[in-house]
Amino acid sequence: RRHTRCALVTGVQTCALPICFPVTIHKELPRNLYLEQVREIQRKVKEGIVYEVNLCREIAGRVSLKNLHLHYLELTDKAKSPFSVYFKRDKYHVLCFSPERFLKKKDQKVISQPIKGTRKVAADYEQNQNLISELQSNEKEKAEHVMIVDLVRNDLSKSCVPGSIQVEEFCKVYSFPYVHQMISSIHGMLKPSIQISDVFKNAFPMGSMTGAPKIEVMKVIEELETSKRGLFSGSIGYIDPEQNFDFNVVIRTLEYEENSETFSIQSGGAITIDSEPEAEWDEIQLKSSFILQYLKS
Repeated sequence: RRHTRCALVTGVQTCALPICFPVTIHKELPRNLYLEQVREIQRKVKEGIVYEVNLCREIAGRVSLKNLHLHYLELTDKAKSPFSVYFKRDKYHVLCFSPERFLKKKDQKVISQPIKGTRKVAADYEQNQNLISELQSNEKEKAEHVMIVDLVRNDLSKSCVPGSIQVEEFCKVYSFPYVHQMISSIHGMLKPSIQISDVFKNAFPMGSMTGAPKIEVMKVIEELETSKRGLFSGSIGYIDPEQNFDFNVVIRTLEYEENSETFSIQSGGAITIDSEPEAEWDEIQLKSSFILQYLKS
């Protein structure tokens, strides 16, 4: 398989776990406000301030969950995401079902695999083949993807030997149980003297979760988004004794705090001049639905 699973806990069979109390939503960005945010970004694109912005929104609320590691195992079995992670610190839990790799290092080779382009998985094979073909040929999705690939190439070039950056796979669609995703693979050879910390500094925050140009986009994100991202759109992974590492992008994630019994789910999508606000709303709904439906079941 192209990806390496980055899960802390895997391979245990589980049965369905009951949710103890109904889910109460106390924070959810209204649809009309999100649509206005999209239009505001498009105004900034027309003004030449930015080209593409990854706009995110949060759904937060309360639910009583026990045995979070078992919920993680059940959900990761459903999601089959290659970069799933369960992380716990005191009463704070992160159940991450990410399909996206941020950075991997093996010896002197570094690779990044950004995702940009999403379609819902359909009920039958023929429909899915049509959706995959449509995603592969969609000019808007490809334009968004190309911008992020170029941004990642530029980020890696700061850490890599000149001329070593290559796009190994370009705009290839991979299918997961709930979504089809367009993914590219970019790699390069690290400069011999570079420190691991500098590799991360040169690439973070990842282009797929910001946009282009990165600095201006982060200003727009700070201005428009109504929730702080926190760990969401960050990264979790490992560094081994040989200084090799593998880190994901924290998306498709449930954050849960036991004492207050509160949860947070964030989702986002790339906004460009060609974006249709209603379609962008549908996409972020799709990305958060997998976990939210589980909590409500």
